[in-house]
Amino acid sequence: MSDFFYFIPHCGPQIGSKRLQELGLYDRIDKPVLRQCRNNTPSGEPGAVLRQNTGSGQSVMSDPANQTWTPAPQGDQESPPYWVGYNTADPPGPGDLLRDSIVTSVPYTLQDGNTWQIPIIRQWFPVDEEIPFAYGTQLPSLVSIDNQGNAIAGDVIPRYTEIWNKALAVHRALYVAAEKDPNGNGSMSMSEMFKFAVDALAVNYRVSLLEMSILKALSTDDCSEITRKALDLDTYGELLGNFMSRSTPDDSNSSSGVDRPSKELPVVTDQL
Repeated sequence: MSDFFYFIPHCGPQIGSKRLQELGLYDRIDKPVLRQCRNNTPSGEPGAVLRQNTGSGQSVMSDPANQTWTPAPQGDQESPPYWVGYNTADPPGPGDLLRDSIVTSVPYTLQDGNTWQIPIIRQWFPVDEEIPFAYGTQLPSLVSIDNQGNAIAGDVIPRYTEIWNKALAVHRALYVAAEKDPNGNGSMSMSEMFKFAVDALAVNYRVSLLEMSILKALSTDDCSEITRKALDLDTYGELLGNFMSRSTPDDSNSSSGVDRPSKELPVVTDQL
């Protein structure tokens, strides 16, 4: 079993969650195993090598001759805040990076040849004639109560609030763009699409954009497919198409022989 290592220059013998959060690493290492290193480090500086405590028993050490190390983007800092590495002969795969618990997902093969689990963050389903379709989620939710005293699924649990809100924003951007320009490419930038795809993967895996870049596992087309699967866009398109076909007026004067769809978009509701 392999994993990513993280080298933090000038790190002491212990590191807390606050420091990991400052470095942006807490989402990948919340149970660190740490070993201090005085020399033979990726940056040439003393520091500490960390990895997630998965119970695998894998040793924690800095061995640049047999490891591949990549510096994290340094931004405005004078040097990289940390480095990410792995054993060159045994790069980590999805099975090594899986979180302790994952959500309902669909399989998808990335550029590394491995099958990754894409979480179904937003899910669409038909309702009735008045409300043609609605959306829910496969993310774990809090149990709530409605006005009739019935138990219902409420808000997603706090752990997934951020990705849920991102999913709503991404679909809204695509939906509004399609309404304004059916032939357009959406109002999201490619960079935003790439980031959302990685955020979706991070629901099930201890990865960020940096790790996925290191693995060379993700293509631009993969990002589009991950977004489609995470937002259940194929089902959405099917339900919308069914609604539009039912709403098409009878127009015998249509020169193309193809009925013109109604411009009125359906009522969509959140039925968590």
